[in-house]
Amino acid sequence: MYYCSECRNTFTRVEDIIVHTKYIHNIGSANFRKSFCPFINCSVQLSSWSGYLRHLKSHDVSTAINVSEVINAVVSHEALESLPTNNNNKLDEDEVVEDISVELGIQIMSDILSSFCSSLLAKGVTNTTVDFVVQELQFSFTQVISLVLKLGKKFCKDDFEFFSCQTKGLMQAFATIKSSYQRQKMFEKTARPILPRELSLGSRTELRVKNNKRQQVIVPDTFMYVPLLKTLESIVNSPKYSKFFINYNSNSHEVNVYKNFSDSKSFKNNILFSKFPNSIQIQLFYDDFETVNPLGSKRGVHKIGGIYFTIRNFPDYINSKLSQIHLLALFYTEDAKKYGMNAILKYLIPDIKLLESSGIKVNGSETIYGTISSLSCDNLGMNSLLGFSESFNSHYYCRICCTSKTEAQEVFDHNLMHIRSRPDYEQHLRQNKFGVQSECALNELQYFDFLNSPSVDIMHDLLEGVVPFEIKIVLQKLISLGCFSLEIVNQRLMAHNYGYLESKNRPNPIRLDSTGHKIGQKAAQAWCLIRHLPVILADLIVSEEGSKYWELIIQLLEIMSLTFCRKFSSSSLQILDQKVMTHHKLFRFLFPHERLIPKHHFMCHYSHVIRQTGPLISLWTMRYEAKHNYFAQLAAHIKNFRNICYSLAFRHQQYSAFMMQSSESSDSLKTDHIFIVNLSNFVDSFDLIESLRLFDCYQNCDGETQIYTTNQIWYRGYNYKTGFVVCYEMGNVFPKFGIINEFLLPNDKTCYLLLKELDVEYFDRHYFAFKVKHKIDIFKVISITDLVVHDCFEIQRNCSNESLYLVLRHHL
Repeated sequence: MYYCSECRNTFTRVEDIIVHTKYIHNIGSANFRKSFCPFINCSVQLSSWSGYLRHLKSHDVSTAINVSEVINAVVSHEALESLPTNNNNKLDEDEVVEDISVELGIQIMSDILSSFCSSLLAKGVTNTTVDFVVQELQFSFTQVISLVLKLGKKFCKDDFEFFSCQTKGLMQAFATIKSSYQRQKMFEKTARPILPRELSLGSRTELRVKNNKRQQVIVPDTFMYVPLLKTLESIVNSPKYSKFFINYNSNSHEVNVYKNFSDSKSFKNNILFSKFPNSIQIQLFYDDFETVNPLGSKRGVHKIGGIYFTIRNFPDYINSKLSQIHLLALFYTEDAKKYGMNAILKYLIPDIKLLESSGIKVNGSETIYGTISSLSCDNLGMNSLLGFSESFNSHYYCRICCTSKTEAQEVFDHNLMHIRSRPDYEQHLRQNKFGVQSECALNELQYFDFLNSPSVDIMHDLLEGVVPFEIKIVLQKLISLGCFSLEIVNQRLMAHNYGYLESKNRPNPIRLDSTGHKIGQKAAQAWCLIRHLPVILADLIVSEEGSKYWELIIQLLEIMSLTFCRKFSSSSLQILDQKVMTHHKLFRFLFPHERLIPKHHFMCHYSHVIRQTGPLISLWTMRYEAKHNYFAQLAAHIKNFRNICYSLAFRHQQYSAFMMQSSESSDSLKTDHIFIVNLSNFVDSFDLIESLRLFDCYQNCDGETQIYTTNQIWYRGYNYKTGFVVCYEMGNVFPKFGIINEFLLPNDKTCYLLLKELDVEYFDRHYFAFKVKHKIDIFKVISITDLVVHDCFEIQRNCSNESLYLVLRHHL
């Protein structure tokens, strides 16, 4: 049992007291002060953070202890802390010193330095830079040790020469990390990364210098493959993630509710998942990306295709981390065109088949099976991977249905379309009709059928397709009607306060003179723009003619507010279907001379895909595109394109092994600097105390009770700050919102929010936002785990009125 002398909390595990000390009290290597061991009945006094950590791990935490022992230990610790801390204290004479030798010290330093170098390499730092850092670090350590020895010689003269030699001997640790080869061997020994394998696709001829002559030589075409089964074994045997496979939580009590893949029809109709519901659900992603300047002379030469995967057993807040997007294969795009995607997939299929039939072991006992659950690609990548036509100007471009491009301009009801089935697909494959051009190697799998697990990408469909297209044509029409000018639109866009949450996604000035459907925005910027555009411009659209065209944007926002949800019911899917049909019909009515683009057609299948595969937000490619950015930055740092696939794959596996060693929990609570205040210092402290007494940890609180608080926290990937707005309850008519006033921290795993309530007047459809106003000092306390959604919002204002608006990311 461990006792915290700062706040008198007790803990049973060493991990809990370490996390509590580090994150609640902000105590670490920089500000550690001499203190006694927190283990009950241990009177060892520790003077350094590293010594504190090593000493704690030496205790047997399984020792049971009763309440009276805890009370006695608390008194004992308080008595010890009250003693003077001068050099004559008898406790210093009885201090237990760890038995450490020079050899052990060198080993510890080698491990520390190896971990430091690995962290640099994982962040994309080149080996040349690491060499320089190691040299400078060695010089700095030498100077520090020299100063320490000079002070020691002045105050400690007995046996000082022996101590000096022993201390200088620690510098031998730097000899183990001087070269990149030594660092790599050290890292492989400690972290055991899963190294990629170089596999052959074929060969080509190149001009190379051989025997001082330029001559043609045969060069193999290769790609990098990271063994799937080894990666899965490391994941399922990790204490952080094994619980998601062993403890399967069924949502069968919620009928016709779709929150994840386990609620989908594909999961329920899959023989493997029905028999073993805790099986691994693999989501594959494929796309190409440039590793050089896309406008430079080398574009296309070093273009790379990447196959990644995530595990759908994990919640989205875990899968959103780049470290949870695992590498499967890297290859040159030209090689994929030359040999075909099946030449690459054939190396992946045997591992997946083995996973389906034999499974892998969890902790050496339970067998976990698995297979592909879904695919995530942009439209071109998906058609390429599955063997469909890669031209979206072809007569049959849809991989979900057999609707022609002519019918797609008039038919918007998914139920009226002929959905592809396995017999149809086999027939179309033999006849090379209806857009089916080649066999997909994934058809060899026993428990995966891409026709039963359809996928769409709302990032490319909406944010990089329909949204900029419709904003462009609607703004052009409203400008022609005299509602405003493009200069006014861009002035308002630049002057609008998007808040801290959208500071990285502020849209650029809109461009209407470019060819095509683009308006000069990236995907995240387009999402920010379409949601805030009504608050920015709606007051300028007052005419009946202008409102008619503005309605198209509002209907698109209604579709998006449903599409980006993480939970669906059967009724909400029916509403989504109806809104898509209404929107498309309005588009055809308002712009009869404009054609619906293929991405408009894919919207008609959204509710079908949700029923079959789960929420679309789990299928979009936004986070995978961020993984592309990681590789592109890595390539820019490495500057070695001799075998760029090998370099990137090898360095990524170093990064992956380093992240796997991290002990940080994915759903842990992180805080900023901690402050201690009395409850009497809060506004309306009486009401606050009464609200807090409803929670077990604050049942006996009063005005003198001290509360730990902070300015911001991080929970499940979301950042919360004072002044942000959260939704804490669903009312009978409207959601209930509150402004975060304070954070209350009873321990290192729980946080309560002190909210100042907002009054929701109504939902203004013209502005597509909730109109709110402040209540007069009405507060509410709620646990952060009880929020309706974990998204935060910020109050928005229109420049022509004083009203307050809340713009949401999706429907609540």
